[in-house]
Amino acid sequence: FVELVILGYALMDRNYSIVRSSLLGAILCNILLILGVVFLAGSWPRKRRESKNAHLSTQLWVATSASTLALAVLALVTPAAFKLAAPNGTNIECDIQTL
Repeated sequence: FVELVILGYALMDRNYSIVRSSLLGAILCNILLILGVVFLAGSWPRKRRESKNAHLSTQLWVATSASTLALAVLALVTPAAFKLAAPNGTNIECDIQTL
């Protein structure tokens, strides 16, 4: 709720950089912090009986971690690649009209 109030006041004052920063912070918090806590809680050791399919859960864990890592790398590399690929003199700043 607090984020919505801050975003509302920032939009009324035309502080688009604050809006972008706030949205980016919320997205990163939800993706990285929450997902990290879920992965940490899921990896706690607990007593369970060994099953025949224990290797499948390990494979699922590895596949999920690898895809999350690939998504994070892609999210970090893509903006930098666009900035490097832009010709010199190109205005790469984002305006609210282009969003």
